[in-house]
Amino acid sequence: MFATGSNDKKIKIWDVKTGSLKSTLTGCLQSVMCVSFNATDELLLGASNDNAARLWHLGTGRPRVNFFNLGVFFFIWNMPFSSSLHYYVY
Repeated sequence: MFATGSNDKKIKIWDVKTGSLKSTLTGCLQSVMCVSFNATDELLLGASNDNAARLWHLGTGRPRVNFFNLGVFFFIWNMPFSSSLHYYVY
């Protein structure tokens, strides 16, 4: 599977084999700038122009954690998970 984020404030999860849309994650208040899966594909981290990042559990499709007011004054273009599976790199 792979994920896309865009100006529509949504993250879409796609099936690579069929090209079909599997799910849509909502909750961002502005454009989604980056998305990142963890190594087990259970979690997805997305950052948007609303100065927030959200961690979704893909099994439920619901945000697990919301990180608001990150204190950054620029767009977050990349936010990968670490290889330990438990942390993200900012």
